[in-house]
Amino acid sequence: MERKCERKLKTVTQKEPKGESMPPTIRDVAREAGVSVATVSRVINGSEAVSDEIKDRVLKAINLLNYQPNLSARFLSQKKHPFSDDTKYVGVLFGEYVHSDHYFFSSVISGIEKTMFEKRLNVVISSVSQRDNYTPLDLPLFIAEKSLEYLIVIGETDPKFLFYLKENGFIVVMVDDIGPIGFDCVLCDYKRGALEAVEYLINLGHKNIGLIAGAEHHYFSRALENSYLKALQSHGIPIRREYIVYNEEFNIDGGARSMEKLFLLSNPPTAILTNDEMGIGVLQKANEMNISIPDRLSVMGFDDIEMARFFHPPLTTMKIPGSEMGRLAAKLVIDKMQENEPLPAQRIELSPILVERKSCISLK
Repeated sequence: MERKCERKLKTVTQKEPKGESMPPTIRDVAREAGVSVATVSRVINGSEAVSDEIKDRVLKAINLLNYQPNLSARFLSQKKHPFSDDTKYVGVLFGEYVHSDHYFFSSVISGIEKTMFEKRLNVVISSVSQRDNYTPLDLPLFIAEKSLEYLIVIGETDPKFLFYLKENGFIVVMVDDIGPIGFDCVLCDYKRGALEAVEYLINLGHKNIGLIAGAEHHYFSRALENSYLKALQSHGIPIRREYIVYNEEFNIDGGARSMEKLFLLSNPPTAILTNDEMGIGVLQKANEMNISIPDRLSVMGFDDIEMARFFHPPLTTMKIPGSEMGRLAAKLVIDKMQENEPLPAQRIELSPILVERKSCISLK
């Protein structure tokens, strides 16, 4: 039986409008079309960097679900400037290093869209790449033309770009990035969650704990490693650098490759901490190598993606409240819209939740 242990989670219950069902979201369209959220966004925004076949699949999914993506119905069918009426729009931008098809970021978008729907606000989604100097040609149309005022920026983002936005009059709320001082942000306390995850494995009796992180420069990877080292040191467990593997891709294949690398060691770990997608790759590779989970190897994830509970064995993980982070970011924007005077910058930090399943075992 799955058991959830909550730790210091600051939550506010989300309420749906009475008498109304929630409309389909961009995440539902992505799932129906078999593409990423970013690809759906590109189709909606008329990007040419999408094949005709993919575009056709996305448009069919939009029609099938009767999705009204705040922009697409008017923008695609009427072919007029999408911000030419009096409707309120909020922009959502993915940062440079965001894998927008990752479950976590999809859940953040879902939380934003549902909250905006309650207030009859529309959302337009795009992405931005890092530049030395930003010009209108480098930017989404709604930023280049300053067609809206409020932006939610998701993931690690170049500070130069954030200051560019602020200097040009945009009101910005950050999600999953601390950002410079003076910016509102909604964060997950990855360090606390990772510390709790390593402590959990140590309390099960594991001392040889492997860490499969993402790209070394990434905020999540740094938080994971810092807490991993801190937990081992506090318990007097020797640090073995060969147990730490970085991976440029937060995906199943990356997890499988890293797992294989760890098990080439003469003394491989008895437990591995990673994120859920890479954790599923670890489970798959372990099965190929006839390594029993959890009898020979305990595996712990981070995220609580949908697949985690359905894999064999179901993955023990730290749940990141992505939808709640999106909801709170949207609420910050809505509060700013309703106030005549500028509000002081806020920092909201949520803690992950331990979800115990079947992929970890006690050695005691």
